[in-house]
Amino acid sequence: VMEDLCLVVRSGIKATGSHFAAFLGPFATAAVNCFLARPLSCLLYVVTTIVSTFGRDPALAPSLCEMLAAMSARTFEVLSDRAAFSQRPDVVNEYFELMGRAVRRFP
Repeated sequence: VMEDLCLVVRSGIKATGSHFAAFLGPFATAAVNCFLARPLSCLLYVVTTIVSTFGRDPALAPSLCEMLAAMSARTFEVLSDRAAFSQRPDVVNEYFELMGRAVRRFP
């Protein structure tokens, strides 16, 4: 269910582009809270779309960095031992995709 919901949100972001900015704050808070409670790769995927869409906006960079910091801390908890990398390859893949996108997009 969560993957389907994230796909809908991701499609909405792509369809509306910068107009999604009005929903960015509440969605970012919800995404982080959901990820802290249940670290699913689909949440990292939708945040990657947010970074792609809004990452070049200097006004949004601090908020995006805060969101990434919170999600990074939780990801590091999930991947705290070597076995976790084998057990959660989806999280590993999406996290590195997110960080790569952030490095390329942030001012």
